[in-house]
Amino acid sequence: MPYAAYDRQSAKRAHAEDPPEDRTPFQQDCDRVVHTTAFRRLMHKTQVYYSPDSDHVRTRLTHTIEVSRAARSVATQLGLNPELAECIALAHDLGHPPFGHAGEATLNRLMKGHGGFEHNAQALRIVTNLSRTYPDFDGLNLCLGSLEGIAKHNGPIHQPPSADVARILQQNGIGHAGYPSAEAQVAALADDIAYNCHDLQDALRTKLLTLEDVSSLPIIGPRYRALQASMPKLDSHRMMHALVRTLFGTLMDDLVAGSAAILARLAPGSIEDIRQYDQGVIAFTGETEEDLNAIRSFLAEHMYNTPEMDLYRGKISRLLTIIFEHYTADPDVLPEHWRARLGTRPDSSLLARTVADYISGMTDNFAIMTFADIMGLAGNVSLMTLPLHG
Repeated sequence: MPYAAYDRQSAKRAHAEDPPEDRTPFQQDCDRVVHTTAFRRLMHKTQVYYSPDSDHVRTRLTHTIEVSRAARSVATQLGLNPELAECIALAHDLGHPPFGHAGEATLNRLMKGHGGFEHNAQALRIVTNLSRTYPDFDGLNLCLGSLEGIAKHNGPIHQPPSADVARILQQNGIGHAGYPSAEAQVAALADDIAYNCHDLQDALRTKLLTLEDVSSLPIIGPRYRALQASMPKLDSHRMMHALVRTLFGTLMDDLVAGSAAILARLAPGSIEDIRQYDQGVIAFTGETEEDLNAIRSFLAEHMYNTPEMDLYRGKISRLLTIIFEHYTADPDVLPEHWRARLGTRPDSSLLARTVADYISGMTDNFAIMTFADIMGLAGNVSLMTLPLHG
């Protein structure tokens, strides 16, 4: 397809390198993301459940892998560049701090006046600067198409970015306005499919919700009643998997159909055409978007915004605030390589950003252990046992 990201500009890197002989440039980008410390740490970072005791619920890592598979599949069916869609999906959560969105909200509050904190911007900073494992450059030296997708996979940048992110965008010729490649848009909606389906499955598996609770939801309800009628002895475990599989497959098929219709109608002749449109080119059909909104609203009410989750969010806010204040008050207790970034007389914004960078790289359990050490808490400390005050 003429609008797929196979052009030379998409594969350009900030630091010139000989192209790999055994892989495409975007396959190389995928490998570089997977080999980062930030990617490995996703194994112990929250998806929805904080420091989950169950081995079966999602973490950021398993979620990321599921998103990457979905993105690759949709991109292939639409004639796009599957390696680019996969790379953006693999990198999309690298910037998440411990404790998921609750941790992000806390760091954003603490960084008010210092550029704020947002996980997409943090992922961009990781792949361009904070990951320092190559001898010739900071970051991963990813292709321009990968950087644009990481920075803008959720669409145009409407809020002014922090000074360092603005500099990264400017250095790589990435404008704030305009949509990114179709591959980046695929990665964003693959994320949407994955977290809605699998958050629902995790809620069923942990018995936060029952099959009867979800039997009235669109897409799921008709399939549930059909299975009950045709297989009345089907156990709840298999029923759960059948329903989530149906939801996932339906959303995937609809995303391909809806996007193919938009692309056929607009007939873009290049990636630049896609950037210039006033709408995204990857989307569900209208009816399925309405169904998905109903599922999102249901999960928000019955899963994300429950009193139990509010209690955990309060604990997370206190925990990360105390860690942040501890290191900003006495930066000499930071690990040596983080202290080295501060220089001799850091200003308040550099200090705050360095501490936020350090905290954002922590896993859930390491953050809890750090908090326990600061507070002098002994024994087995977890979010469940952590007091809200004191």
